[in-house]
Amino acid sequence: MELRHLRYFVAVAEELSFTQAAKVLHISQPPLSQQISQLETELGVQLFERTPRRVVLTDTGRVLLEEARRILAGAWDMQRIAAGAAMDSIARPLRLASVTSGFSELLPRIVPKFRAANPGVALLIESVDPADQIHRIQRGELDIGVLRTAGGRKIEGLHLYPIEVQPFVAVLPIDHPLAKNDAVDMAELEGQDLLLLPRRRNPDYTDAVTSACTAAGFSPRIRFEPDDDQVLLGLVACGLGIGIVPSCVSPLRLPGTVYRPLHPPAPSTTLCLAQATNRPSPYFEALKDLATEPAPG
Repeated sequence: MELRHLRYFVAVAEELSFTQAAKVLHISQPPLSQQISQLETELGVQLFERTPRRVVLTDTGRVLLEEARRILAGAWDMQRIAAGAAMDSIARPLRLASVTSGFSELLPRIVPKFRAANPGVALLIESVDPADQIHRIQRGELDIGVLRTAGGRKIEGLHLYPIEVQPFVAVLPIDHPLAKNDAVDMAELEGQDLLLLPRRRNPDYTDAVTSACTAAGFSPRIRFEPDDDQVLLGLVACGLGIGIVPSCVSPLRLPGTVYRPLHPPAPSTTLCLAQATNRPSPYFEALKDLATEPAPG
C-alpha cells in the first residue's frame, strides 16, 4: 500500500464519483478505478458500492476514511518537519491542541507571535476535546493543550497553568423574550430548552452548568448537545434553544443571535495551558508568556 492509494481513496470518498475524483487528481478514470480495486484487494474489504448511477461508501469504507485522512495528515506533518531540517532550521515540532473556543480568541492572538519568534518550529495544531487532550498529553501524543477545567482542579500527570477564569454567558435567539433583558438570571432558564456541548467532550463544562441550574432550583432541560460551538450557535439562530457558552465564544456572532451575561452567581470555567509533568515542552513558557500578555489597548 502506498500513500497515493490513500489519496485516491479519500478523493473518491469525498467526491463520491470516480469521474470527478479523477479530475481533482488530474488522472484518467480507468487507472483510478484500477488503483481503488487494488487497494480493496490488498485490504480484503469493499470500500465502495458501485452502481451505474452512483458511488457510495460502505460501512467499512466510512471507518477507514478517517484513518486514511489521519495517515495522510501525518505524512504531511513529516514533510513540513523535514523541510525545516533541510533549511538548517530544524527544531522540535510543537504538537498543540485546543478546545474549539480557543480558536475564537486566544490562539489568533498568540500563534502569530509564536511563529514569528520561532520560524523553525513546525507547528502541528488541531482541535481536540478536553477529555481527549488529557489522555493524549499523558500518552505523549500531544505536547501542549489549551483546555477548560473547573477552577483549581488537578489532573494526574498534567501540569496546568491557568490563563483566565471566564464566566459563562447565554446566547439567545434575537426574538426570545429573555433577549430584551440586559442580563439573565439562572432561575429564568427553568423550563427553557438549553443547548450544551456533550459531557463526554468536557465534563467540567457540563457539570458547572448543571450545578448552577441545580443551585437555582431546577434541573436543566437539555434539548440538543451539538458537537461544537459553531453548530450550537447555528441551532440558537434557528430558534431551537438557549446556549450556555464561555464568554470567549461571544466574538463568534451569527445573525439572529444575541449574547447576554448571567447574573451572579453564574458558572465559570478556567482556560488553562496543559503539559505532561514528566515530559515538559520547551515551548510551554513561551506560550504561557504570550497567553498572559496584557491585551493591546
